[in-house]
Amino acid sequence: MTVRENIEIHKERIARAARESGRQASDVELIAVTKTRTVEEINEAIRAGIRIIGENRVQELLEKYDSIDKSCEAHLIGQLQTNKVKYVLDKVTLIHSLDRVSLAEQINSLAEKRNMSPVKVLVEVNIGKEDTKSGILPENLTEYLDILTNFRYINPIG
Repeated sequence: MTVRENIEIHKERIARAARESGRQASDVELIAVTKTRTVEEINEAIRAGIRIIGENRVQELLEKYDSIDKSCEAHLIGQLQTNKVKYVLDKVTLIHSLDRVSLAEQINSLAEKRNMSPVKVLVEVNIGKEDTKSGILPENLTEYLDILTNFRYINPIG
């Protein structure tokens, strides 16, 4: 199966699920996870209509970034260490794993220094309350979101 065929199958599944739930397929964003994929495969997916790629390792994103077709958005979907924020802020349009105040502080500080627009983030919530998983515990979410309002350069969108 080609990359294009695989994408079409997933788009059909999304359309069917959207219809069954009373929604439009256009309400759903398909993110192609690029972990372990080559630049050639990623660019083939973009040519086939992918508009968002998600990478979960900073090093892998950096290795591929200059060769990836820039007609798509790049998201960081994996854990982000505070010492690696400086490498990804100008490369991704969304960070999917904001899970602690120290990370928010680092993102905010660097975005301010670089005179950037507020960085879009998704707050990671550990709904299973698993010790081995990261994320804000549900009972701490309201307090965490209140803290995030103090950061001018962070825009939590979900």
